[in-house]
Amino acid sequence: MSSFYDEEIQKRISTHIVNGDVLVHKDNRDFFEEIEINYPTSFNKIDWDQKGYILYKKITEKNKIEEFYNLLTFISHEYPEISSDRMIIFGDDLIDYAYEMEYTKFISLFDIFIEIPQHTYILFKENKKCINLTFEDEFFFG
Repeated sequence: MSSFYDEEIQKRISTHIVNGDVLVHKDNRDFFEEIEINYPTSFNKIDWDQKGYILYKKITEKNKIEEFYNLLTFISHEYPEISSDRMIIFGDDLIDYAYEMEYTKFISLFDIFIEIPQHTYILFKENKKCINLTFEDEFFFG
C-alpha cells in the first residue's frame, strides 16, 4: 500500500510515469540493502563521518530548492558521467516506494522529493554514488 506522500508524488509526476520517464518500484527494500552493503550505517542512516564524503552542505530551509539545485549543478559539472546515469530516489519514512529516472529528469522534478521531511536517498545506478538529504537538511554526496 502506498503512503499519502507516494500518492501525492505520483499525482504530480503522473505524465512522466505514463510516458515511461519515471519507473515506480513498489518495494524499496533492495535499495536500502544496497546502502547497507556499500555504506556504513548507524541509527538507520548513512554514517558519513565513517564513510567519508565528497561534498557536504547544511541547507537552509529558506533557500532549500535553490541551494539543492546549485549542488546538483556543481556535482554534474564535477562528475559529468553522472549526467547520463539513472537514479533511484527513496526515503526512510514517509514514502514507501522508490522512483527511478535519468539524472536529467530528476533535475526537473527534484523539488517534489526534497520537500518531504525524511532522510532522502538518491542512488546513482552505474556510478555507485549517493546523494543523501537528511531530515535535518544536511546534504551529503559520496
